[in-house]
Amino acid sequence: MKKGKRYRKALTIKFEMKNKLAFIVAIMVVVLQNSCTNKKENENSGKELTKMYCGACHLAPTPSLLTKSSWEKVLPVMSNFMGLRYSGDSIVALTGERKYEDTATLPQRISIAPEDFKKIAKYILENAPDSFKIDQHKNYEATNVFSVYSPKSAGMPFTTAIAYDSIGKSICIGSATSRALEVYNTQLEKQRSIDVQNMVTSCRIDQNDYQITNIGAFKPEPNSVSGNIMLLDRGKDSHPKIILDSLNRAVDSHIVDLDNDGKNDILVDEFGFLRGNYSWYKNKGDGHYTKKILRPTPGALKSYIEDVNEDGLKDIWTLFGQAKEGISLFINKGNGYFEEKVILQFPSVYGSTNFELIDVNGDGKKDIIYTCGDNNDYSSILKPYHGIYIYLNEGNLKFKLAKFIHMDGCYKAIVRDFNMDGKLDMAAISYFADYERHPEESFIYFEGKGNLEFDPMIIKDLPLGRWVCMDVKDLDGDGDPDILLGNLAADYLGRKDWQQMWMSAPAFIKIINTTK
Repeated sequence: MKKGKRYRKALTIKFEMKNKLAFIVAIMVVVLQNSCTNKKENENSGKELTKMYCGACHLAPTPSLLTKSSWEKVLPVMSNFMGLRYSGDSIVALTGERKYEDTATLPQRISIAPEDFKKIAKYILENAPDSFKIDQHKNYEATNVFSVYSPKSAGMPFTTAIAYDSIGKSICIGSATSRALEVYNTQLEKQRSIDVQNMVTSCRIDQNDYQITNIGAFKPEPNSVSGNIMLLDRGKDSHPKIILDSLNRAVDSHIVDLDNDGKNDILVDEFGFLRGNYSWYKNKGDGHYTKKILRPTPGALKSYIEDVNEDGLKDIWTLFGQAKEGISLFINKGNGYFEEKVILQFPSVYGSTNFELIDVNGDGKKDIIYTCGDNNDYSSILKPYHGIYIYLNEGNLKFKLAKFIHMDGCYKAIVRDFNMDGKLDMAAISYFADYERHPEESFIYFEGKGNLEFDPMIIKDLPLGRWVCMDVKDLDGDGDPDILLGNLAADYLGRKDWQQMWMSAPAFIKIINTTK
């Protein structure tokens, strides 16, 4: 009997322990499920808040666009735009004047609860990579297509613009040191220095004059309105005349009749900084202009004017590098009215720099060559998405990405058939190249092999300058395209050793195509 009782008692204890263990396991499962659910909910909450608040000013970012250390620098800046001061371990609402006041960049004053911003920061930092994988750069072959020529004397290498005047057979450069438009002949001898008391960012050549765009303040300043547009007659003793002033960091302009009234208007790419507008100025016929805003945000970098829909009205293609970065088409509706259609949109960390419209696949439709690589910001690290993007035109204003070529800090790519073999090639410059390991990548010649395939090559005797501007024209009249490069040896990165390298290169160079 005693033995039977002990046996039954043992079974009871075993059964109770089993039930308790099952209960504990069940509790653990519920806790883990709740934990995972809460984690997912918190992540989704941070993701949705990022879309809601960050997407109000620009394309909402994904955490993978920057490394954790970069986000730690960017998040405090982001918080200022939302009325907060975030430092990682604390966050407070700002009272009175904020670091960044309301600007045209912000569609409205954006306010967010500190707890919600913490969720955004948590979502981003938990999902951002620790580092980016750095591409293994190849040993580039040197092309034998070009010969390099440098001026004997061209002043300090602080060139801000370069253009070839095919009418006057001369080279025009903007010099930040002399604050002038300097003119050289094709033998690279200085012919003239035209005092503009400003920094030239664009010089457009016309039959009768030069159209000069001056930025005013080269460094970002939200309240700078010292940019202007000048006209310079070709006469030897002529002086530039300001036709439009008080512009917020203008980088380019077009003089063209936009409303078909027989008078030339002015379209201005006003890059600005926080403040600025993309506008055209209606010619009133008495030397005065009326401002017409196309988009009330800064960031306009480059424009093309053409009648896209063949209705007899001039439409405008524009690349924006601030606020909502991307390429838009402003469709001319007549009587001075334009309707914006967003064609492509890019994350704000891309650092858009330039675009070109050219038929690259021979189907009769213009495609888009887009470059990004501006890295003078809070996240100045090498980024795997910087480079050259080729978008093919599918018709009906639809473009599809067909090719991406990684190029650190890419600033411009120009597509031409340089070696005259019937296949399009590319010349590309970088202002934020990998100067630590590959300074030669500040200029790369991409030899076309057909079907959007390219072989990257370097020019053997090319000085290691910091190439910021480029023009491609037939400089020697032999029928093949040549290249001009401008060197802006400014040190924004705190690397005096790199600047010494850039300073050893000339202010500009001429690269002659030897194909013909």
